[in-house]
Amino acid sequence: MTSGKVRDPGLVKAALERWLPEALGVEAAELVGLEKPSGSGFSNETFVFDVRYHSEGREQTRGFALQAAPLGEGLFPEYDMLRMFHLQTLVGDHSQVPVAPMVACHIEPELLGAPFYLMERVAGRVPTDNPSYHAEGWLHDASPEDQAAAWWSAIDALVKLRSIDPETTELAFLEKGWQKPGVAAKLASWEHFMGEVVGERSAPLLEEGLARLKDRLPEEGPAGITWGDAKPGNIIYQGTRAAALLDWELASLGPPEEDLVHWIFIDRFLSEGLHVERLPHLPGREETLARYQEQSGHEPRDVDWWELYSAWRLAVIIYRIMCIYKRLGLLPDEADPYEVNVAKGLLGTILEGWR
Repeated sequence: MTSGKVRDPGLVKAALERWLPEALGVEAAELVGLEKPSGSGFSNETFVFDVRYHSEGREQTRGFALQAAPLGEGLFPEYDMLRMFHLQTLVGDHSQVPVAPMVACHIEPELLGAPFYLMERVAGRVPTDNPSYHAEGWLHDASPEDQAAAWWSAIDALVKLRSIDPETTELAFLEKGWQKPGVAAKLASWEHFMGEVVGERSAPLLEEGLARLKDRLPEEGPAGITWGDAKPGNIIYQGTRAAALLDWELASLGPPEEDLVHWIFIDRFLSEGLHVERLPHLPGREETLARYQEQSGHEPRDVDWWELYSAWRLAVIIYRIMCIYKRLGLLPDEADPYEVNVAKGLLGTILEGWR
């Protein structure tokens, strides 16, 4: 985790076995096979496990996943686990967006040192960011038809997310937190975050990216729920079907372009940005924008601005990660977090198109 502090699995198991009977409404529960998913990482701490218990006169086993706020310093300014729990419950109840069924949320720190929530475990596979799914893994090895089908399933989920009408659904809780609604306010939140991360150090491309974004703010689009980190690596797939959208910690209120263009940008970063050949059978940018418009009835606007926003935001996040790595001794003392930031190359390329 970002603070360098991780939870001891044995203590986690003991704590959960004390709490799970109440959470599940059973007399006793045995936790089996506690583990951390490979690659889970820079933010919430995730555990997956099975629970054995007796109910209705017979033994039952259910699979669960747990996400807990980081111990100590986190990657982002705040981790409101109750907000995330409420949002994912709402999304599951009010739309056809695939999310893991939520079970319980515990906000007191005495059990695991910080708030956490419990959800049903969804079986399936997740495309990897590291190594990029463009280089290896099940999506890389899939047939051309299956690669495209997996892509379109995710885009269809983004369309379904916008079916939740903020005029008829209570979303005021999403207005709270460090990411304020509205394009200008949201950019200001991330500007403040960048200031805290960079401090007095020099980060020319990050500074230029912010200046360009502020100079050409787009008009406000239709407000709705934004997932916040739309990418293949945050989706559990069953076959080629998106079965669960994960990691809603950056969710807020905003226009649909925030998620749609971020999806397109992250795919570009995981290929061009990492100097990996892109999978040729994945749909491209223009095809994706057209499909989204056809399915949703909304014509994507200010796509170039939102692409720069995604590139700049990712570069700020990775700068933050590099600073944490250096503090934890995972980078040499002489390493410059700005120079080793793998996101600044593509950010520079995108900025060239703005000059």
